[in-house]
Amino acid sequence: MAARDWIATTRLLAVDKRGRKRRVAVRIGEPYRVTKRDWACPVDSGILGRVADARGGDSFQAICLAISLTRALVEDFLEKGGRFLDPDDGTVWPRNQIGAIFGWKQITLMRLRKKA
Repeated sequence: MAARDWIATTRLLAVDKRGRKRRVAVRIGEPYRVTKRDWACPVDSGILGRVADARGGDSFQAICLAISLTRALVEDFLEKGGRFLDPDDGTVWPRNQIGAIFGWKQITLMRLRKKA
C-alpha cells in the first residue's frame, strides 16, 4: 500500500511485556469499493502489521469498523502486558483513556479556574 493511501496515522513506542521497545505506526487506510454493496478499509495495528481489511456496507461503515478493529488490537496488546509510550517524551498512553482516544468514551476535562 502506498503511503498516500493511509488517511490516518499515529506513531507510538510499543513496549511488550518483556520490556522490548519498538516504534510503531497505527494506521487506517483509504476505504475502497469491493463490490457494488461492499467496501473495505485497510488496517495496520502497528503491532501485528497489516491485518485483514475491515469490511462494511459503505465507506463510512468500513472506516468505523477499521477504527473499532484497531482499538480491539490495541486493547489486546495492553491486556497481554504491553504498554504504549509517546515516542517524543516517553509518557505512557493512559490505559483508562483508551476509550476516549478512540472516541468511545467521554473525555474527562478539568474545570478551569477563574482568575481572581
